[in-house]
Amino acid sequence: GPVLETPKRPNTVRVVCYGDSNTEGTFGEPSWPELLGDYLNDHRSKDEPRFEVVNAGVAGYSSHQGLLRFRRDLEWVEPDWIFVSFGWNDCAESAGRPDDQYQPPSQFAVILKKSLLKYRLFTVLLESITGSPDDREKYVDNNDPSMVAPRVSIEKYVHNLESFDEDAEEAGTRAVFLTRPHRPESYYDEESLKHIIRQTADYNHALRVAAKSEELEIIDVEEHYAQGPESLLADSCHFTEEGRREMARLLGDYVLQDIRSTGFKASERDTAP
Repeated sequence: GPVLETPKRPNTVRVVCYGDSNTEGTFGEPSWPELLGDYLNDHRSKDEPRFEVVNAGVAGYSSHQGLLRFRRDLEWVEPDWIFVSFGWNDCAESAGRPDDQYQPPSQFAVILKKSLLKYRLFTVLLESITGSPDDREKYVDNNDPSMVAPRVSIEKYVHNLESFDEDAEEAGTRAVFLTRPHRPESYYDEESLKHIIRQTADYNHALRVAAKSEELEIIDVEEHYAQGPESLLADSCHFTEEGRREMARLLGDYVLQDIRSTGFKASERDTAP
């Protein structure tokens, strides 16, 4: 999307969408955050604030990376609303260790490795030391040693979302959490895909439970799409163009209805202490 203005323009509601590849979208095609911005501005009345919708989705992100990015963005982006959509990557098998146990290398190490990767001998030595992904030690689930642990456990997934909510509330930002839509398990024959769909459903269930106990604000996108046509999804978990437009309509109507029922004016937040 366009480069954001800082500080934010008066009488503007800024909505930031955090998520994975389903949020980021496909190159060359409008993402659902982009369509959401169009929908909100096309359906607002002339005396209602202007909307800016920011796409902060990144393919491959779990709730762990999303939370880190949100904390980095919060002060300068100045969001009024955030939508948070994770779960599919959280439940994927970890690559050696869970996401929160990785630490970024030093700047010196990055520069050195980039320089050495130019040489074939170094890449051969690196492969011999680390092995292929299939050869590396798996990080197992302590509760079930036969299972590889997920990138983010259900408990940490819920904790990450609660942290999103706490940080947003402290900043005066509205946080809304989205269950992760996907096709039903019965749609596929591959056991590996069935497994991740089952796990995603468990993460969605955990979000619903947390929403009741911790008073998180959610929109049950999984349930909404389960009632819709198959044409909303292109594969196991990504939207078609029709699915992206439906997401924009679903969230757009939610935002507009709330703003109209509460009388929210963007200028009130702009001048808040």
